[in-house]
Amino acid sequence: MKEGTKKGIHRLLESIGVIFLALMVIGMFVGKPDKSSSQKPSDSAAEPPKQEQKLSTDDKTDSKEPEKKTATSTPTKATKAVDTYESILAEYTEKLQAATPGLIEEYNSEAAGNTEGIQGLAQISNAKVTKLAGIESEGTSKMAGVMYGSGSGSYDEYEEWAGKLYEVYEAEASKIMDAYMESAM
Repeated sequence: MKEGTKKGIHRLLESIGVIFLALMVIGMFVGKPDKSSSQKPSDSAAEPPKQEQKLSTDDKTDSKEPEKKTATSTPTKATKAVDTYESILAEYTEKLQAATPGLIEEYNSEAAGNTEGIQGLAQISNAKVTKLAGIESEGTSKMAGVMYGSGSGSYDEYEEWAGKLYEVYEAEASKIMDAYMESAM
């Protein structure tokens, strides 16, 4: 390969890396509420029915105990139907891990028919990573619902669990990027 072609490919791969990094940074914040909104008491009309609904499933305890139970990692019989940070993490970890092989297969199939060169491969790869980001964002949004609706209301706790889900997303997205790198070389 000519030296100029190698430099061009290297520059293109660097720019794709920057795009990938930007997508990952955007993914970190998609679905996450800002800290200022979580510190204010909520006056939304949707929140009180959630608390009433939760209290009706476990009305033998005081109102603070069910909230603590839903934010812990060991749900009780009365809270099994209610999402917890841990159950959401498990559900969306499974969804991300289950989606990745199919997305890699889709990528490889589409990459085989690519006529746009490395830029085309990057677009295909970014589209697959974006699908994973959508799954991660959905899970993060559900975690925010736990924080606002039935969790402890602690942004730090929410952020910790959302970070765990994001780590799973990053690991799965890197598998797609590996497939891209293999096909780009």
